[in-house]
Amino acid sequence: MRFLSLFSMLLFLPTASFSEFYNTQSFKFNMREASGYSGNGLIGWSLMEVFDLNNDGFDDLIFGTYVNDEKTNLHSPTEFIRPVVFFWNKQTGLYRIQKDVQKKLPKLHWPRRIKGSINQLTGNAELFIADHGLDGGHAPICGAKNKIVTFHDKKVINVSTPFDINDYSHGLAFTDLNLDGRLDYFILNSPFISREECKQGKYTNDSYMLLSKGEDTFERKEITFKFKSYGAKPYFDSGAIIRVFDQNYFVGGRGYSEKTKSGLDIFEINLDGKFKQKQFIPAPKIMARKPSYSEVISDNTSVPAFFAGLAETDMNWRGRYIQRLELKGSEFIDVSNNVEQINPQRQDSENMPDWCSVLSIANWNGDDYLSCSTHTPYLQSRPKLYIRENNQILAIPNTTQSASFNEWDNRELNIIRHGNENKLVAWDLRAGPHPVKGEAWEGIIINIINYRP
Repeated sequence: MRFLSLFSMLLFLPTASFSEFYNTQSFKFNMREASGYSGNGLIGWSLMEVFDLNNDGFDDLIFGTYVNDEKTNLHSPTEFIRPVVFFWNKQTGLYRIQKDVQKKLPKLHWPRRIKGSINQLTGNAELFIADHGLDGGHAPICGAKNKIVTFHDKKVINVSTPFDINDYSHGLAFTDLNLDGRLDYFILNSPFISREECKQGKYTNDSYMLLSKGEDTFERKEITFKFKSYGAKPYFDSGAIIRVFDQNYFVGGRGYSEKTKSGLDIFEINLDGKFKQKQFIPAPKIMARKPSYSEVISDNTSVPAFFAGLAETDMNWRGRYIQRLELKGSEFIDVSNNVEQINPQRQDSENMPDWCSVLSIANWNGDDYLSCSTHTPYLQSRPKLYIRENNQILAIPNTTQSASFNEWDNRELNIIRHGNENKLVAWDLRAGPHPVKGEAWEGIIINIINYRP
């Protein structure tokens, strides 16, 4: 594939232009109809996973959805809505929705994380959906139950609750810890469920793991994070796991708290699921206003490494800093100076976020690619794409030409496997920045993006 290698060579030439990216296909959908939602609320969504659910060589698109109150524009405590799955149809060359699948998907509050995988014990595809319930700022916050949706071919054959408990699953990490062919899940909970206000059902503010036991069952075990320093224990808003030979490493991005220091905790995980703290790497000093980690992902494209996205939460996730940790010998080293940082110290006048709620990576013929996405519109000109050039992770500027990646168009970029080649997939609002009533919270355009060599 010549996509990134050609572009990375052009990156430093005066004639290099992002207009070499172009939309090859666009598909319009009505998300209200697609989700089957018939209420009066305002629908929001985020592209939470790209995964080949039916093993046809083309990645399918899984959108998490939520409902806001039409008057307050706050997350509605009484509304539930199904996620939306778009399957690629090779015969028609179109993305489409299967109504029989949509009807069987579970109704959720707000899925924070979705992970697709193949259960090697059965051959079926699975979606683990971490639903954290109402977002912050609402009361009471009582969490929600996580779900597993099992697919065979293009049909939903089962929807299960892996453990009957409500939690505020802000982060989700995963690995096949016991090497049985099925993913094990590590649910990272933020401590926001109110014990005084949530009287019905079971709930927890503690993080826990679900270790697979056979084809369709899990064993729940509490995660005990033991820290070398004394004082208040942090919680993790995000985290990821990487296996290096026989050792699993977990990196957790701390949520902001006045009682703890912001940063990344690194743990070794043994085969019994016990966590042993290895290192602590502080957040950069430039991120000084209530910093919190929105995303952590593992990266094994060159050396064992992690990317972590950090933003300031005092003004709704503004500012952006991407940390990179690389394993050198027996220690992880912070090499964030190799990443081109974009607006880490944002200005008070900025009224739109530019954080990375989702990071994704891929390697194409030796060229490493990183995307930074969020479902909210960005500040104008904030880049969403990065490319590795030698040891540097360099931002690619947006443009208004061809496949524009501005604050309204082509949001949430993801690399997809599209038959025998890789492409980008993104979405934008059908109504754009000046919406027509009835379309601003309903219309979506999905774009398939290619590179003109």
